[in-house]
Amino acid sequence: MAGRSEALKPALLSLLVRGAYLAVAWALSPDFSAVGRYDDSSSYLVLANAFQTGEWADLTLQARKFWPGYPMAVAMFSGLLHLSTPTAAIGVSILAASGSTYLVARLHGARVAVLFACLPPDWVFYGSLIFSEALATLLIWLSIFLLSRTRRYDLGIGVASLAALARPQGVFLLAALGIQGIRERRTRSVVMGGVFAAAVAASWFLYLYLKTGEPFSSLTGYGAVGQWRGFPMTIPFASVAHELFANRVAWVRKVYLVGLWAVTLWAAVVGVRRMRSATEPVVQVESIFLLVFAAYFACENSAWGFTAFSRFVIPVSPVVLAAFGERLPPGKWAYGVACSISFALAVAIFLRSPAGPL
Repeated sequence: MAGRSEALKPALLSLLVRGAYLAVAWALSPDFSAVGRYDDSSSYLVLANAFQTGEWADLTLQARKFWPGYPMAVAMFSGLLHLSTPTAAIGVSILAASGSTYLVARLHGARVAVLFACLPPDWVFYGSLIFSEALATLLIWLSIFLLSRTRRYDLGIGVASLAALARPQGVFLLAALGIQGIRERRTRSVVMGGVFAAAVAASWFLYLYLKTGEPFSSLTGYGAVGQWRGFPMTIPFASVAHELFANRVAWVRKVYLVGLWAVTLWAAVVGVRRMRSATEPVVQVESIFLLVFAAYFACENSAWGFTAFSRFVIPVSPVVLAAFGERLPPGKWAYGVACSISFALAVAIFLRSPAGPL
């Protein structure tokens, strides 16, 4: 674990990297139109504007399928500081990414946090532009950090439910907290947290019903627009094997995704060993979090689950990095090389696709 002052250094590195990345994006697109060209980004901006104006009648299913945590935060940030919606959206992302790095440093030390500031390369991309990954990651690690300080599962579950309101990956942390809480016989605390989480979900569904008449569009939207088939599950790694032989993903990207999958699964195995030997509840929760995450995406039957895996793995990547322990490079030059390569790959992602990362 890093102290407060030591943890600020990786957080500052995260800010500097994302500031440099925005400078590159501005240089490549002086009018900054490229920053909001992605489907997700434009939908988040539409939703943020809807929260500010209260006008939901003209929203398409494409926009309403997104979960509300990030656009709500953008709307609040924009209103409080009197910023334009795109500026507020970018501000929320880069500040949340820096906050996530700080919390990871407090929990796992500066060495893990410095690498997490830039790895995986998709984290630089999604943590700098108009996407919800950074906010969800901040809330996920805030939940874990609060658990480490208070050992209150109701508090951890409450914050994790807000993370789930930003991105569905928060559900995996909710499951991990519930499982570990029950293992420790903290059932009352788990139930109290579960009641709060249910109230958060019910509030959003009620709001959607009042505004659109369709309370569950956030749950059904992805399937309706053909992006995510979800259940039923298939044979593990069936979609991975299928996409390896598909032509729509470049071979370099396939090698990268398979390597990331292999590292994640190896970390999950290490997590099982840590669960057997560790006594700290945070270590147990992190290990279960990674196991639930890996099990789901190993069996998820949509092609998107594989091709966008480098995006979905962002919130659990500190657990993956921490699994390496003393195997992480000791020299500062190694961090510089890793950050430089990650930054270059993130720029390549920005350049290669006009509609989003490969």
